[in-house]
Amino acid sequence: VPHGEHEDEDERRARDRFGKFHARSVLPQAKAVSELGHATAKLAAGIQALKNVARTGIALLCLSALCLAAAAQAMERIGAFHADIRIAASGELSITETIEVQADARSREGGIVRRFPADYRDRLGRRMQMWIEVETVLRNGRPEPYALERAANGVRLRTGAPGRTLPRGKHVYEIAYRTARQVRFFEAHDELHWNVAAGLELPAERLSAEVRFERPVAAERMQLDAYTGADGTRGQDYHGFVREGSAAFRATRPLARREGMAITVAFPKGVVD
Repeated sequence: VPHGEHEDEDERRARDRFGKFHARSVLPQAKAVSELGHATAKLAAGIQALKNVARTGIALLCLSALCLAAAAQAMERIGAFHADIRIAASGELSITETIEVQADARSREGGIVRRFPADYRDRLGRRMQMWIEVETVLRNGRPEPYALERAANGVRLRTGAPGRTLPRGKHVYEIAYRTARQVRFFEAHDELHWNVAAGLELPAERLSAEVRFERPVAAERMQLDAYTGADGTRGQDYHGFVREGSAAFRATRPLARREGMAITVAFPKGVVD
């Protein structure tokens, strides 16, 4: 019915009631739509925040990994240790140790420390005594100050001048010394038993030794044996090689602090007087 002046009182009242009802119905719907929009925005912000946290966590993990890698690189260690052992006809040993040291990020006083036992036991359990006479100590090809000190059950060689720090980086030491009374004599053969890098205070990535004779020795007349690990252990992590007049050993794994390689070379009678 068109609205106009002929509209009766009942129709106007009905129309007014419908308008009020319609307004009450539309307002809650609009409010619900607005609240839904706010909730959606909050959810999106929360998801973005979680993504940011995830990125931050991954970044922190990567940074931690880099820091650990840098710390491992900076740790003080021996890159390579090689002992060249020459046996004279008199039985005296002339030994030159070439030690490649990687100094860590912290400058340290002095240099390296080598410990030589005054006595030790050979592979048969017999006690062996030793003395050493240091001839030269070099660092990076130049003479290096050193001091010999008495220590418990042995001698300690300390390189470097007091109060001087060892710069960060690689340093190559050469320590040459002599010793005697190391060859053991048996009825059918003689042999040298020597503990390479005994008492070393730093871990070593590579360890090797070569034994050379003043007098000729056929390769097939030599027999080799060795043990790797801490003092008293009998690890077999090594390779041995022989050739005319010499024998060589090489550890097949990195060695931890205070680990070494005990080598034995058996050779014919008459090579050493």
